[in-house]
Amino acid sequence: MSPVTEFTPEGRPEFFARGIPAGGIIPIQSSEPGREPETVITNPRIYYGENTVQHTIVNTNTDELDYQTAEGELFRTKYTGVGGVQLSSLLRRIAFAWQLTDLNVLISGEITGESRIQYRREIQERVRSVAPFLLLDEDPYMVAADGRLVWMQDAYTYTDSYPYSDPSDGDINYVRNSVKVTIDAFDGTVKLYIADPTDPMVRTYEKIFPGLFLPLEEMPATLLAHIRYPLDLFSLQVEKYAKYHMRDPQNLYNNEDLWEIPNEKFGQSDVLQPIEPYYVIMRLPGEEREEFVLLLPYTPNQRKNIVGWLAARSDGENYGKLVAFSFPKDRQVDGPEQIEARIDNDPEISAWFTLRCQEGSFCIRGNLLVIPVGESLLFVEPVYIQAEGVEFPELKRVILATGERVVMAGSLSEALTLLVGDTGSRVAVPVDREEVEPGEQAPPGIGIAAEVDRLSEALGGLKGNITEIEEALERLTELLGQSSTGE
Repeated sequence: MSPVTEFTPEGRPEFFARGIPAGGIIPIQSSEPGREPETVITNPRIYYGENTVQHTIVNTNTDELDYQTAEGELFRTKYTGVGGVQLSSLLRRIAFAWQLTDLNVLISGEITGESRIQYRREIQERVRSVAPFLLLDEDPYMVAADGRLVWMQDAYTYTDSYPYSDPSDGDINYVRNSVKVTIDAFDGTVKLYIADPTDPMVRTYEKIFPGLFLPLEEMPATLLAHIRYPLDLFSLQVEKYAKYHMRDPQNLYNNEDLWEIPNEKFGQSDVLQPIEPYYVIMRLPGEEREEFVLLLPYTPNQRKNIVGWLAARSDGENYGKLVAFSFPKDRQVDGPEQIEARIDNDPEISAWFTLRCQEGSFCIRGNLLVIPVGESLLFVEPVYIQAEGVEFPELKRVILATGERVVMAGSLSEALTLLVGDTGSRVAVPVDREEVEPGEQAPPGIGIAAEVDRLSEALGGLKGNITEIEEALERLTELLGQSSTGE
């Protein structure tokens, strides 16, 4: 388990939790000095997952390999859950040997009457076997709750027969994220919760299959806190909103203001690919606090500047709400392709890539994130290096860009310092901004240095949030303006 905003000096991930300690109990390491680690997982064993495609027989005469200590000592265990079907009779063993075409199920002496056979262990196959009439989101995700690992899967009701509705790819013209599914990673228990009781299709399925669905209110609060707006549904909405954002019927009929999804460079090649929606923690315009949103920017049809963005909210009572933001028509804001071109044309950045992206190593340009900060945009692109034959890239550089500048440095805080300008000796002035008396104007150099430090701290780790970043950027803009006018 790792935070997405921190990494080691070597460019590898920092871990909140790692390895399998004795007893299988995984603690979370606290960043606060003197605070004891917090136990987050008491049962980390995974029997049902995304790659568990083969059947298995557990609780046999042969103990399972549980984990190995750093000293090489092996620990073994027996399965204690209720997942699978108990092989309690000869008839069951014959039936499963025939169904799975595996004679060992019938003849093996290691199998006892307490053994259990687990099959359909791949979580999406498992859900489809229970509710084949639901369409599943391509991106299930795992959460830690109540000491266990639980998979969360978004599911949709859909049809191609809704009247007067514009179809999408695959001819679907009606889709709702009406069902949230949980799958226990240890025993495979599947639960389907109705997330949209106003959907007539899911209400019909509920009457056809009584007892299959549960109301969302019955989902444990520890799991309910982890539901998020689904990626596939948002992608469909992004596709449609590119046209149907137009309010004037004449403009809609003439396709006069079509939007499209911008492109970015990814990997080592120069091939452009469409930007995919991404999750980010930010404060939406007009809101008082940051929140978890799913975001994607737009550019005008056949042009490269950003014209707006669409965000889906996931937190609390705002879950499921969409927020659209459009830039004024008279304001030109560089889009992702233009930022990528400016990165390529920067002589220092280009020289760095030329020197290091030689035979024997690969430079991987990560996804270009377009992050709204107040009324401005901040572009962030990580750069990784992967040695030939080693499938483990390391973060080596971070590129930041605004409408005026593009910089690259070894860390986010260093790149931020370059982005807002070289403060030079002003950073070294031994005066703390907090020591200035109320109403007294701090020297511009001191204020800028302090705000750079504050903004670097906010962006450089988990200590800050988007609200702090916005406040620091606003203060920096004010101070830089005072410095340039001599105030």
